[in-house]
Amino acid sequence: MERIRAEAEASWADDEEAKERLQLNYAAECLVQQTEDNLADLGDRVPEDVRIAVVSRLDGLRDAIADPDNIDYIGLGERVKDMRFELMRLGQRVFGKQIAPDNRPGPAKPRPPGGVAGGGSASWPQDEEAMGEEEVEQEMEEVI
Repeated sequence: MERIRAEAEASWADDEEAKERLQLNYAAECLVQQTEDNLADLGDRVPEDVRIAVVSRLDGLRDAIADPDNIDYIGLGERVKDMRFELMRLGQRVFGKQIAPDNRPGPAKPRPPGGVAGGGSASWPQDEEAMGEEEVEQEMEEVI
């Protein structure tokens, strides 16, 4: 029984390393597919400088996983990290300049005071600390 336990403990580290390598390889393959799909879907909306950076990183990632028998997993981890960063930049450049509902760039206008997310009006005061104890109790009775 002890021998079996010792063998299992000895192979555990190797199994964990193999698992991490498989996960990294799978993440790289998925990232290549996701990036290709994003570039195809976004088309001309991708600025040329961002497209060049993304395609450069994409080619490097493809090359890193091209030969499954000779993968440098440390280098692959860095390439996956770089590709994720470039995808984030791509999203910021393409979707970062969205138009607010009032057709102006940037966030939408703030809600009017007293408004609530579900519509209607808020029945609780905005600043309890500025109110005296009697006013707070009175407000609570009105709510209840």
